[in-house]
Amino acid sequence: MERFSYPVPTPSAVRGIYDAIYCKPKEFRWQVTSVEILVPPAYVALRRNEVKDKISVKNALEWANGESPPEPIWAEGQTMTSAPT
Repeated sequence: MERFSYPVPTPSAVRGIYDAIYCKPKEFRWQVTSVEILVPPAYVALRRNEVKDKISVKNALEWANGESPPEPIWAEGQTMTSAPT
């Protein structure tokens, strides 16, 4: 699945924000007709916390019981020296 971020909130997202902030009776429904942007968005490169493997149940139980220290599962291409601190 390819991840995609929209540069502005979608109309359904704006409707959800309005519903959360301005609670109205059930018979009232927000109808978003447009989304106006006052300042162009700034973009930031962000690496998600995605890993290539799953932890085994055995290792998770050993860590939870204090029998062994937790070992990180690195994202693809990441090593101990290139990992963020």
